[in-house]
Amino acid sequence: MRVAGIENGVKDETCRLSATVRLDGDPDPFALWFEAERAGGMPACPWPGDALLCGLLPVAMARGEPLELDAPLSPRLRGGLPEIQSILRAWFPGARRVAVRAPDGAASAPPAAGRGGAVFFSGGVDSFHALLKDDARPAAERRYARLVYVVDYDLHPGREELLAQVLDMVGAVAEATGRGVVRVATNLKPFARRHLAWDWAHGPVLASAAHVLSGAFATVGIPATLPYHLLHPFGSHALLDPLWSGSALDIVHDGAELSRADKIVEWIAHSPLALRHLRVCWENRDGRYNCGVCEKCVRTQLALLAADALDRCPTFDRPPTPWAVLRAVRRLDGGNYIHAADNVRLLRRRRDVRSRTLAAALSVRLAMVRAVLAWRVLRGRFGVCTRVPAYEDRS
Repeated sequence: MRVAGIENGVKDETCRLSATVRLDGDPDPFALWFEAERAGGMPACPWPGDALLCGLLPVAMARGEPLELDAPLSPRLRGGLPEIQSILRAWFPGARRVAVRAPDGAASAPPAAGRGGAVFFSGGVDSFHALLKDDARPAAERRYARLVYVVDYDLHPGREELLAQVLDMVGAVAEATGRGVVRVATNLKPFARRHLAWDWAHGPVLASAAHVLSGAFATVGIPATLPYHLLHPFGSHALLDPLWSGSALDIVHDGAELSRADKIVEWIAHSPLALRHLRVCWENRDGRYNCGVCEKCVRTQLALLAADALDRCPTFDRPPTPWAVLRAVRRLDGGNYIHAADNVRLLRRRRDVRSRTLAAALSVRLAMVRAVLAWRVLRGRFGVCTRVPAYEDRS
């Protein structure tokens, strides 16, 4: 894989980074680009090589191709590459260690002062938790001055009405919390998904977007998906995300101290702002903000119910039923299994019949998943992609 024709600069109110990516054996080059609002006089990316490497290295490793960049890498990121490749190679099926070649050189230095922090924000449980936790700090200790929304990162392309609704939500949350908004657009996601699973690619894509903003921000937070006590191989991970940091940028993996269900119980349920705008759905059936019937929507509603907050969350209008649970929760990978088991734990704490019935339905589905995985183990068809970590009830 060769990355050349790199252009990095500011035009009008937009920071733009682009490059031509040529894959071995593919005659058609790919025109990769990033665009970010020039919010508050945002300068160009000081280390464009860092921004390009993060999202492209997993693709190169999946294809087994050396990665050649016509831009220097920052010393910090270059020094972390052996460890990054060791982790990716150990975790991801078929990943191979590859040579990374980039010229030595200097970057345009970011301003010595005035660079604050930002956090990726989609309106979901993890990003709201990172934001609410930051708001709870004393004003002088807050990390994040802006919310970063990556366009089409978690929406299917072409849903313009839904995108407008989501952008309105991000703007409303930013205004309510006294923060600004930076929108980032890129075509890296569809390129990465052609070569490896999104579960592996989504973290490195966010790291690339973070580096595009490194001229303006010294720190960018990636909200955590998995808790420390139940970590397993995943594209965004407490072990991996900080290693994508460069000499001009610290990438923070924020919020792994709590499971997603506990974030809802301890933080989301007590925030009228979060409940008013909560958005977790990526399927968006019928173009809905939260479809209410997919696995992620059902799982979130169960946690909200356990926290006595479901009736205060207007973004859901279809209360879960046992049948909805059985229908939605069909295939559980490691992460979803953890979330489902967490919901069983929380629902069983409640004494009402409805909660106990929902917990029983979810327990039936979990038992079925364990049976299927046990059968795969016996037949020797148990791979890393279906690995389910042991669940510990920490109540």
